[in-house]
Amino acid sequence: MILPAPEPFDAPWLAGFLGARAISGLEALVDGEYVRTLRGRNAVLGVRFPTSEGAAREIQVRTAGDLSRRDLSPLLTRLFDLDAPLEELEALAARDATLRKIVSRRRGLRLPVYDDPWEAFARAILGQQVSVAAARTIGGRLVARFGAPAPRLAKMPAEVDLRYFPEPNVVAAAGGDGLRSLGLTGAKAAALAGAAAAVADGVIDFAALRQGEPEVAIRALSALPGIGPWTAAYVALRGLGCRDAFPAGDLGVRKALAGRDGKLPSEREVLARAERWRPWRGYVVLHLWESLG
Repeated sequence: MILPAPEPFDAPWLAGFLGARAISGLEALVDGEYVRTLRGRNAVLGVRFPTSEGAAREIQVRTAGDLSRRDLSPLLTRLFDLDAPLEELEALAARDATLRKIVSRRRGLRLPVYDDPWEAFARAILGQQVSVAAARTIGGRLVARFGAPAPRLAKMPAEVDLRYFPEPNVVAAAGGDGLRSLGLTGAKAAALAGAAAAVADGVIDFAALRQGEPEVAIRALSALPGIGPWTAAYVALRGLGCRDAFPAGDLGVRKALAGRDGKLPSEREVLARAERWRPWRGYVVLHLWESLG
């Protein structure tokens, strides 16, 4: 299937963002194609973005498993926020001294959203206070230990062996001790086990949270042990696709907004400053991260 790419659309940035965070066994970049499994859909998705100079402005998609063709367009639109009216963000940025240069420098950044909010939740916990590389490593161990095998896309190299992200009830059953063996701290293992149990038991109902205001989701997630504002806001951003979700305590955001003396603003100062960026604060986060190089 081929979908037209929206304008503007920074395909090289999106491919790089996904590739830098790809968890071994769950995702792969194979000859320029981004491949990943989709838990809950019993499917594998392969996406090729127009990343080369002069490439046709189209997104090529193929699948394996149970994903129907009619589901592809809305799925891709959601995963890469293809229907975001970026002209509104650009108009806002043009009036703002902080955003003017960083948004115009990388036009067409699109919010990458996980199809599975549970995966976003678990990965946010794994990413608490560690580097992207460290979170990827632990994520790969989690998938290898607890993920179920997935079908193969046609013509995939034999060494690419993909699995689904683990079911929440499986992660909950592993418990804190079982998760610590992956290299997690005791506190993080307990938080992940507790989050998995809350999702498996329906205490956290992502289908319902998607329909409500992001503040409701953030409060519900933050009520769980070991889940702070950063984690909850990150899940709202990349798990629920809320364009205005804003992890104000994110170190990268604070670094990007540091003064000339290098002093980092406090979380409260960042929140106050970001009020004028509503309803695009989540996109501002992407541009602030990108501005750090």
